Parts: sequence; structure tokens; C-alpha cells
Amino acid sequence: MYRAVKWWLYIVWLSFKWVWRINLSDQVVYNGQIWTLYQGVNHPRWKMCRGSHDDNTWESALVHCDEFRKVWTPRNLWGSFRCGYRFYMGYWFDIWVMNNSASFGPRER
Repeated sequence: MYRAVKWWLYIVWLSFKWVWRINLSDQVVYNGQIWTLYQGVNHPRWKMCRGSHDDNTWESALVHCDEFRKVWTPRNLWGSFRCGYRFYMGYWFDIWVMNNSASFGPRER
């Protein structure tokens, strides 16, 4: 039980670090308009979109991370935290609790 709480607190701490970074589903400002990031595998270039398929206003762009900035709203910050939390809880929590070590896992993103 103690190990699980220790690693859970560690994951919460790591997840807070994700708040300051760019993550999937973040709202960003690009060319004065709000866009949503939906793919980041080609770092430092991110795919982003805006609009809707329903009214044919959907558009996509591949943009370097220096050309946009993160929108600092509570919803965006919570989404970044949640993204990190789900990553660590889904992939690393059980491993760290069983081995009581994070030496072979990602310490930071």
C-alpha cells in the first residue's frame, strides 16, 4: 500500500510538469486563431485543426512549435495534467509499484 501511494504521488508530480508543455488536445493560438493539436509525432512540427466537419469549415495545418503558443485556460491546463496522468498511470504505475523503482522508466518527458 505504501509503495502504491508513493508512486501515485510521484505520478501526480510528474503530471504537473506536463501542464507547462505542449500536449495533444491542447488549444493553441496560431495566426490569431484558436486551433487544437491532434498529432505531435513529427516533433517539432505539430498537426493542428480547427472548424467542423458538419459545416465544411474544418481545416488542418502542420506547424512548427515556434509558430504557435499554448492557450492558458483552466480547461487546457487540466487537459495537459490529465494527459500526463493517464500516460503514467496507464503504462508505468504498475511497473514502478511491482519493482519499487523508476530507474528504467521515463523520469521526465
